[in-house]
Amino acid sequence: MLDEHILDNLPEASGVYFFKDDDGKIIYIGKARNLRDRVKSYFREGPRDPKTEHLIKNIKHVDVLLTENEKEAFLLENNLIKEHTPKYNVNLRDDKTYISLKVSLQHTFPGIYITREIKNDGALYLGPYPHARDVKNVLKLVQGIYPVRRCRDSVFKKRKRPCILYDIGKCRAPCSGKVDQTQYRRIVDEMVDFLSGKNEKILKDIKKQIEEAGAAWKFDEAKSLKERYLTIQEMIEKQNVHEHFGKNRDVWAFTSSENGLKSVLLCFRRGLLIAKRKFHDKTAAMPMNEAISSFIFQYYDTRALPDEIILTEELDDFPVFEKHFKETKQKTVKLYGPRS
Repeated sequence: MLDEHILDNLPEASGVYFFKDDDGKIIYIGKARNLRDRVKSYFREGPRDPKTEHLIKNIKHVDVLLTENEKEAFLLENNLIKEHTPKYNVNLRDDKTYISLKVSLQHTFPGIYITREIKNDGALYLGPYPHARDVKNVLKLVQGIYPVRRCRDSVFKKRKRPCILYDIGKCRAPCSGKVDQTQYRRIVDEMVDFLSGKNEKILKDIKKQIEEAGAAWKFDEAKSLKERYLTIQEMIEKQNVHEHFGKNRDVWAFTSSENGLKSVLLCFRRGLLIAKRKFHDKTAAMPMNEAISSFIFQYYDTRALPDEIILTEELDDFPVFEKHFKETKQKTVKLYGPRS
């Protein structure tokens, strides 16, 4: 038990607190709007689960870091948890990485690739796909319709002459100046719309391009566009009547017990359930809402974001998450709980 004098002298301000053991090792990190009240709450009499009881018995020192506001405390807490991985915090252990499609929009002439790694690099990530064959089939389909480069940046920078993909009409050869940036971006934007399920918009845009090409006597270009139009139109007609292209949505269910925090994730992409995942953290000694908040932060730190995140629990941090995702990943995401 910490000395009551130490607890009474903690600041009544927002910040992050650190619980340490006899060796000075950080065993738990938390955030609070009022550090004194939050830390003292651990030592009040009352029923506790076994993990929290074990945590309290091991607390020998407490340190704090003050922040300007609660949002700053939230971000600092999660970054420090990621850095120190304390024993009693939620620690996302998930070695299974699903495959995504990457469109390198940060590049002057973007390419499209398969990847297992998601970075905050300005690229667009689409997925996740639960099986390698699924993403390979999608990539093959897209590459058959859109002449976007497939070569890696290291190859693209060195290449001066078109490769065979240009000769067979599968790439516009931006490497050798066969297409300007505006024309190429138009193709990439249409490809992204296609991957996002905006089929009606695509057909309308292609139809306009066909008319423009015909008016400019660019008959080969008009022919190529017409083939693309018919291919996409045929695909739309063949789509299963049960499919509907809704929003990209992640749905989370959480439960907490003496055995730890358990969660189930359902991934919906364009309205279709494409993946189900389970997680179990056996060591966390955090209040459930704090554990969920930390878990969500860790999960989406290295993964593509959906349009919506739906949780079985209501969190005070919803607005902070939405602002954080907007600032760090340039994406508008809505979070919903039972009362939303």
